[in-house]
Amino acid sequence: TETVKDVISKAGTASPETPAMSLLPVLTDGRSHAVVIVDAEQRILGLITQTDLLAAAARLQTAYEPPLKAVA
Repeated sequence: TETVKDVISKAGTASPETPAMSLLPVLTDGRSHAVVIVDAEQRILGLITQTDLLAAAARLQTAYEPPLKAVA
């Protein structure tokens, strides 16, 4: 029986201050689905996933996109 240790892959890490969109290449390369967020002492604070990044991108687009009636 395989254990988690046998199938785990090395996770990328980032600090909480990392710009979220800078993780786009990592999370869209087809190999990583999440990045571990760690503090200065390398303690895990959480994860950012592809879904988190997609939601953030959608919020940014909505913030800068004029309503359709404004451009019609």
